[in-house]
Amino acid sequence: MYQIYNKFARFKVNNGEICGVAMNLMAGLQYSDAIPYIENFNKSNAKAILLYGGKDWLIEPSVSREFRSCFKDNIEIISKHRGDDSETTENVINELKNGRKTIGVFCQRDGHFLQKDRADLIAEAVLTILKNHPENSRQSA
Repeated sequence: MYQIYNKFARFKVNNGEICGVAMNLMAGLQYSDAIPYIENFNKSNAKAILLYGGKDWLIEPSVSREFRSCFKDNIEIISKHRGDDSETTENVINELKNGRKTIGVFCQRDGHFLQKDRADLIAEAVLTILKNHPENSRQSA
């Protein structure tokens, strides 16, 4: 199991015990369990960026799109580039500045590790959310 997890799924784990815990957690994940939390999110003034890859070998894009559809005021931005690209980042930033609550970014050519592959996009989005939060604008006034 460790070899399959490490070599084929490309997860970096140190030993079989960690591998077993990770697989047990993954096997028990159901996005339907998140619906009460999504409903709370939808009632809040928080914003979300959801990234999903077209070449993700663990989560099919259709599942991610269905998950995104649970969020209020959502839009999908499609990136046809691999890794960070300025056009997608600019589109996400513009949507956030225009008040969009939830943005799904479908990264057609990327896999599962979008935190690494799209780090600049994530950082810029978080900075924009924080800079444009109403609490921050009151403090600077």
